Amino acid sequence: MCSCGLRSCGGHGSGTAVSSPYAAECAPEERAQRIAKADRKQSTEVKENWEQVKIRASNWQKQVEKGVGETSRTAESSG
Repeated sequence: MCSCGLRSCGGHGSGTAVSSPYAAECAPEERAQRIAKADRKQSTEVKENWEQVKIRASNWQKQVEKGVGETSRTAESSG
């Protein structure tokens, strides 16, 4: 991790060519804005992924209930 606190930073003045937006020296305000933007992006991704998890869990639950219902009907008709 760079001294600026960003893992994706290529280092300030290290002489290495890095395409990271954090590679250039930046003011604390600019760094804070970049971190906030990255946090917002990550937060959005987490929300979208959570919605997908909820949908998949709901679909899975419906399949389980359907299977349990079919098993119950089969047991009742053979009993």
